[in-house]
Amino acid sequence: MVDVDSEIAVARTHRGTRTASAAACIMLCGSLLAACGATVHAANGSGPGAAASAADRVEQLRATAARARSGTYAATWTVQSSGKQTTVALAQSPPDVLLRLSSGGAYLRAGPRSTAYACTAAGCRAVATSSALLASLARFDGSGLAAFLAAYDTPDAVRRSGARITFSKTSYAGLPSTCVTVSGRSTSEACVASEGVVTYWFSPGTILYLARFSPAAPSDLFVPPARLPGTPTP
Repeated sequence: MVDVDSEIAVARTHRGTRTASAAACIMLCGSLLAACGATVHAANGSGPGAAASAADRVEQLRATAARARSGTYAATWTVQSSGKQTTVALAQSPPDVLLRLSSGGAYLRAGPRSTAYACTAAGCRAVATSSALLASLARFDGSGLAAFLAAYDTPDAVRRSGARITFSKTSYAGLPSTCVTVSGRSTSEACVASEGVVTYWFSPGTILYLARFSPAAPSDLFVPPARLPGTPTP
């Protein structure tokens, strides 16, 4: 398995705060939103009409988050997990997408029919696009959140879950965001900007929130640190 703290994966296509317990995370989650001025303005309540309303709003957020993978931007998140705080930066200019860790490791997600590479300054090697290395991108590129929200995007799904679903508005790194909180056996909360960017995501054990955002991603960010296998030597 590639150590993402020490390697870089580059892909090309053909064309947080210490978390002692889930309860502590929930408290921090609420504090962060309160600090940003979030206000809850809707809940699923009870009855078929309420479930349909909640499901419709969840589906809107799911579709918005799913669009992030096709956008061009550069963003930086603060991540708090397992008693550690790190920084993760994602730069996208399709078809190239680079995810860089604060430790210096980074990797890239690519689209269908692409090749992915894990690299160090000494060289690069191909890795499977289904690897855990590239799958980790889902937490930041919107696809992971879209998959999570898909479990609550129909009235029947909302009713079966038994969860309480509430919505709020807030802002991170200057991006107005719509948030959804799903409270059941555990509590998860996520916020999405209109650009599709995940601006906040709390799940038991992990919190991430957007620290910086730019609607541009310079092309030099996607230059691999070493020659890719199968390419001519300069």
